[in-house]
Amino acid sequence: MIKLDDCVYHLNYPFNKDLLLKEYEDVEMTTFSSFNPNWNRSFDIGTHGNFLKQQFQKLVKGKVAAGYYCQKAGDDVKEHKDTGCKCRINVLLSDNDSTLYIANHEIKYQSALINVNEHSHYVDIAKKDRLIFSIIFIEDDYYTVKENI
Repeated sequence: MIKLDDCVYHLNYPFNKDLLLKEYEDVEMTTFSSFNPNWNRSFDIGTHGNFLKQQFQKLVKGKVAAGYYCQKAGDDVKEHKDTGCKCRINVLLSDNDSTLYIANHEIKYQSALINVNEHSHYVDIAKKDRLIFSIIFIEDDYYTVKENI
């Protein structure tokens, strides 16, 4: 059995959600993938988003990316594993009641470090738009390959 502690660590970090939401107003979102065509993202993160990215970059040896992700109301995020990253910190920016399902656990969070690489996960249908800011800890080999394409 997979323990919850192997999948999700709730964080008590002082993310400034107001600043992240303000920067989100200027972001142009694009489709994330054909597998989840209504799941949108943007790596245009603004000054505060870049500050957070740099703060977490100081803590690790690998690459760090950051972006906004939006799950539209009425849509779900199909079950998948994130490839190319070790894990990610997700910060919920919207008032949303959707649930993350990972390794047979139901998770509600405000901000959490999530082991999305090792464990399949999905999000149920959102009743309202679900907006997150995500700090992504990238696999070094994946990043090198992508840079060279």
